[in-house]
Amino acid sequence: MSVLTLFDRLALTAFFWGTAVQSLLDLDAATQEMRSFGLPLPSITIWAVIALKLTGTVAILIDPSGWGRIGAAALGLFTIATIPIAYPFWSLGGPAHGKAVQAALEHLSVIGGLVIASL
Repeated sequence: MSVLTLFDRLALTAFFWGTAVQSLLDLDAATQEMRSFGLPLPSITIWAVIALKLTGTVAILIDPSGWGRIGAAALGLFTIATIPIAYPFWSLGGPAHGKAVQAALEHLSVIGGLVIASL
């Protein structure tokens, strides 16, 4: 793997491994975030989220036997699912609406990168 390819994969997955590490460093805050979204069993859900982010990232980074595509698909589906849970812009007004739309669009950009990576 070339240095450029490794850099590309690290940059693409930074959103996932960075937030997974952040969650591990402050597990209480991460669990509270899951609770604030109304997710069931937040203390278990956060571990599933961390595992998905790190597993998907590793699959993309080292791409064993083509598993990078599966990692990219898993992270893409996860990212799609986070939009209605964390950024329900259609139900917000004022400045909160604009911030949620912006976050949703950023998530769509990440999804686009994951789609390209899975080709």
